[in-house]
Formats: sequence, C-alpha cells, structure tokens
Amino acid sequence: MKDNPENTQVCASELKVTLFDSVLLTVSSLMFASILLLVFLQVFVRLLAPVTGFILPWTEETARFLLILTTFLGAAVAMQKNEHIIISTIIDRVGPKTRLFMEIVSLLLTIVFIVLLGQGSYRMMQKTITAITGSIPWLRVGHLYAVMTVFMIFIGIYALRWFYVRVPEFINMLKSTQISSPDKQTRQKKSEG
Repeated sequence: MKDNPENTQVCASELKVTLFDSVLLTVSSLMFASILLLVFLQVFVRLLAPVTGFILPWTEETARFLLILTTFLGAAVAMQKNEHIIISTIIDRVGPKTRLFMEIVSLLLTIVFIVLLGQGSYRMMQKTITAITGSIPWLRVGHLYAVMTVFMIFIGIYALRWFYVRVPEFINMLKSTQISSPDKQTRQKKSEG
C-alpha cells in the first residue's frame, strides 16, 4: 500500500539527540557485543572441555541476563528513535490529524503500561533482593529487577519526550486547519461573486 505523503509528514520530527541518548546507545551496543562474546566463549570452552577439563559455568547465565537487560535497554533506544514495530493497517488509512491523535493516545497508553510494569518490577526487586542467581553468587535476582526498573524508567522518559513533541504538533495542526477553513470560504465567495 502506498504511503500517503500527508501521513509521512506527521512523523517527520525527531527528538533532539542528547549525550544521554548517545551513552544509552553505546551501552546497549556494548551489552549486545558482550552477549555475542559470551556465547562464543561458551561454545569454544565446551568444545575444548573434554580435552582441557576447563569449563566456565557462569557464561550461559550471564549471557541470558544480559539478553534480558539488553531487551529493555534496546526498547528505550527504539522509543527514543520512534522505531518500535507498529501495525499500520489502520493509521495508513486515516488523515494526518487522526494519525497524530492516535499516536498521542498510543504514547499515553505506553506511559501507563510502563508505570504499571515499573511498579511490578520494583515489587519483584524488593521480594527477590536476597535470592542468589545460580552460578554467579554475588549477583542477586533483585539486582536484575532493579536494572530492569531503571531501563523501564528510560522508556517512560522517552515516551514522555515524544508526547511533549506530538501534542504541540497536534495543536498546531488543529490551528492551521481552523485558519485555513475561513480562507477557503472567502475564496469561494470571491469566485462566486
């Protein structure tokens, strides 16, 4: 389906990239690279284990935890860039005002969801702060929930930033429609007269 040029114009704005955004992207990339390195190391050590007798039991669990945390941090990066996956069946068929309104509603729902998810993660952190992970004795399950809670806060911050970009765009769009409507009526009266 062809994109309506008016619809693509609605999403043309971007958030200003800050130092924090760059750091978040760098940390997310480093975490992903660490996952790859740990998995490669785990496979390599397992292949040599029968010969050397050397194993690294913590690599699989660390890679798993990093994957979970990278997912949340990557979601924050995707929110900052407005690159989350969307099903555009409906929004491709509506006008720019309706599309922008739907995006604002979506951002509000995202913020509510992140607040609820963050509260649940915080409660789980409190309940599991003493639970030891399997092969990493110094790491507690509560620590993982704490980091996930922080990453959810990042997602919420980006959703709020987009909300404060989209609402003025919507208001300006409404104002420009109201201003242009009387102009059209005036032109029609002049052409008739």
